[in-house]
Amino acid sequence: MNQVSKQTYKKVTKIMLATTLIASFSSVALAATNHKRSHHNTRAIASKNANSNDINGVKFLLGAGVGTGLSANASSNSFTILAPNAGLDARLKLGTGIFTTTRSSTLGLQATLGVGANSIGAVSNLNPQYSVNLDFIQAFKVGATGYVKLGYIIGGGLTIKTRDSGSNGSGNFANGNGDVLGGATQAKRVQSLESSLASANNTKGVAQVGFDTANNALTRIVNNLTSAQSDQNAAASNLSTTSTQYNSAKATLDNAQSQYNAALQKYNEAISNTSGLNAKVPDLQQQLISAQTSVTQAKAYLDTTSQKFQKVYAAYNTAMNNARTAQAATQQPGACAPHYVMGMTVNGCDGTNVAGRNNIAAQAALPAIQNAYREASSALDGAQNTYNNAVANRQKIQNELTAAATGIDPSVTSSLTEATSKLTQAQSAFVPISTNHTLAELKKQNADNSVAALSAQKTEAQKKVDDAKAALDQANANYENLNSEYQKAQEALSAAIAAASQKSKEEQAAEDAAKKANSSPIILPTAKAGLIAFFGKHQAVSLEYQYYFRNTNQGLASSDITLNYVYYFGGN
Repeated sequence: MNQVSKQTYKKVTKIMLATTLIASFSSVALAATNHKRSHHNTRAIASKNANSNDINGVKFLLGAGVGTGLSANASSNSFTILAPNAGLDARLKLGTGIFTTTRSSTLGLQATLGVGANSIGAVSNLNPQYSVNLDFIQAFKVGATGYVKLGYIIGGGLTIKTRDSGSNGSGNFANGNGDVLGGATQAKRVQSLESSLASANNTKGVAQVGFDTANNALTRIVNNLTSAQSDQNAAASNLSTTSTQYNSAKATLDNAQSQYNAALQKYNEAISNTSGLNAKVPDLQQQLISAQTSVTQAKAYLDTTSQKFQKVYAAYNTAMNNARTAQAATQQPGACAPHYVMGMTVNGCDGTNVAGRNNIAAQAALPAIQNAYREASSALDGAQNTYNNAVANRQKIQNELTAAATGIDPSVTSSLTEATSKLTQAQSAFVPISTNHTLAELKKQNADNSVAALSAQKTEAQKKVDDAKAALDQANANYENLNSEYQKAQEALSAAIAAASQKSKEEQAAEDAAKKANSSPIILPTAKAGLIAFFGKHQAVSLEYQYYFRNTNQGLASSDITLNYVYYFGGN
């Protein structure tokens, strides 16, 4: 077979050389004839060359083209042109030609040698091909200058095509279904499945870590929520108790205030009806009025300061709750990891993410609100002391006024003293009860907020657990499917090896002979036709269709179509 191939190449080489020599001699002969004619008719040629875009004389050419293979199929109902093995068809050509220009067109005859490569299908290697062609060209002038010429090209020649036998999927065996598969392909499939199986196993491990992390985070949040709900129940119970105490103390205070007002009115009436008052009585009455005003003002200031304290205390509790919530958020999976995916990656909070920044901001806000809380508490203590001093001063003046007054019914004085004492006791008892009630309301509100926040965190954490569980289930399913495919591929590969080992030497020899025959070069006569356009004297573009005769190989197209560019140089 090697001898035949060498002889074939020698014959092709001789044919190509002979064709080239014939084309060259023809070009020289035509050039000589043209020279002789031009010698006898110099004036006519001078007139013809007046047009700088005319193409005359011997030209050398260098060109390139690219295209694809085509196959024509005819049937009783239709005729179709297909590209069943459409692949790259590229070529370079070198040659010579002789041209002459008439009044209306340019005529030319050119001989070319070509070398190129073509591919059979999308996955084939590039296969060398060689050609020799003799073409006739006629192009007609377009416009007055003749810079553009449009025409046709026809010709014929020989083409040598080779095929790459290294990618034909040799090494066949029969699988369990009776289909023929490539052993190398099956081995690659096993190797690919091994890599995929390892990747799936790694994905399964990562998914398991993600599920465990998300589930642990959910457990922590559930524990925190249980504790917060317990605090909420305790706060609700405490609020109920303080509300009862507050309502009772408020009713007692209102009753004491009413009794005091009635006793004071009777006392003032008794004083106004008594003529035997001491000279100090009017002054003491004014002092008593002033002392009562001081008590009222101190009470108002105490109430205002208590309200401010309650607001500051509420803000203080909110800040503390925010700090605890922000710190708890940093403990959730992925809260501090910018690239967290289903709890698979956990990084420490460093202020470069939302949870970290929120925690830092919440902790930074604590000192200021703590200072405000201490100042408000101190102001409340001062207001309470001012109020107590005002009440004591009023009682002192009341005692002096009672002593200074004469002729007043002792029961009136006694009633006023008793009412004043009860009012003082009721006011002293009401202030801490009111404060405790306000604090109980704030604690209940904070507990409600904590439960709501943790409930939202639980919902989010539960979703992450569900997503992680779904990812884990999917990873396990993918692993099992790949493992099943891998086992089947291993069995098929083992069967392929066993089948290949049972082949007879005669069958292998026949197969090798078929491979060699299949890879031998093919010499095909060709015919071409196409359209050509000249631009000036040196450049041309053509679209050519070439048909291959005696093509009996199913792997090769029966024809091809190419787009070519040619540059002409030399000559006139």
